[in-house]
Amino acid sequence: RYMTSNLLVPIVTPGPLEPTAEQLQKYLKILVDDLIKLFEEGVMIKTPRYPEGHLVLVFLLAIVCDHPAMCKVCGFADHGHSEAPCTKCHVPHHELFSEKSLCNGYEPRNSETHRARCFTWKSLKTQADRDTFFETFGVRWTEFARLSYFDLVRYTLIDPMHNTLQGIAKNQWYTQWIQKKILRALMANDGRELGLVHQFLETVCFDAHIFTLTKCLP
Repeated sequence: RYMTSNLLVPIVTPGPLEPTAEQLQKYLKILVDDLIKLFEEGVMIKTPRYPEGHLVLVFLLAIVCDHPAMCKVCGFADHGHSEAPCTKCHVPHHELFSEKSLCNGYEPRNSETHRARCFTWKSLKTQADRDTFFETFGVRWTEFARLSYFDLVRYTLIDPMHNTLQGIAKNQWYTQWIQKKILRALMANDGRELGLVHQFLETVCFDAHIFTLTKCLP
């Protein structure tokens, strides 16, 4: 799927700097217009089996990118936001590494609320009102909110290259949770968090080809 012949580049933003989240929506509007048409009307494609054409409907399955792009593209605040640093739940920034947060104790985000707030942000008339709204909820407009079928929370993912190969997961585990003693080591009479994690990992099975692939990576 990474072959040049299989790649489609619908939009190229001009430099010399990358666009802001709000500027990016002007380019995404063109893409989302096409996605809406492809989902609602479809496109007729002629093939040897269907010489007269076969109606094909297209929908967006997922948005996969790094974290900064994810926030810009899908209307989220980044991890520095005081009230909404997480794209998956409602944990405030000062509670990111609390026991409640580590135990998934905060209410999950849902796409309906996020989409509604995106439209609310867009309906505000002044930039000052929009800035205040963003500071309160950590939500801004995204063109993908126009896709009624798309779950902006569940179907927006950090790509494996950044999450695994470039160390986001490692930084989260080691730098934030282990070095800061948030996940505590196993004690004689107490399972502690890190020990429980290790017990869980011992139950996870991996196929041999995964390790083969890892060894081949540069």
